[in-house]
Amino acid sequence: MSPALVEVLAARLSALRLEDLPPAVVHRATLAVLDTMGAMLAGSRTEEGLAVAGALVELDGLGTSSVFGSDVRLSPSNAAMANGTSAHARELDDFGGCGHSGAVVVPAVLAAAEAARAPGGRVIEAIVAGYEAAARVTEAAGGYRAHND
Repeated sequence: MSPALVEVLAARLSALRLEDLPPAVVHRATLAVLDTMGAMLAGSRTEEGLAVAGALVELDGLGTSSVFGSDVRLSPSNAAMANGTSAHARELDDFGGCGHSGAVVVPAVLAAAEAARAPGGRVIEAIVAGYEAAARVTEAAGGYRAHND
């Protein structure tokens, strides 16, 4: 039996290595992280950012992963949710990504990397893999316009 397309995609993306990526891709991934971090900081003090972080503290308590723009630390998955909300709160996220992927990919990667104490090279690999997965899933679902419509 042939593997499902998602299995093929997962195998290819999990095999990505920093040394195999073109310098321009590494540069773009670095810009995506910096861009999204700025969006997270800008959104961290919004009503939405504060409400989500506060609700996650109430629902699940404190953890070990950073919530940007605050002293709060949550579980990795909750920190990714709080930071993703902040990244998208002011519509500043993504400078040309595929449908605001930065608000999803970057907070998830940073929370997982912080929990695992992953080195920077692994962070870039995960960012590239996340953006690639987002682009391919968006296209498989009919493209960004179909998603918005």
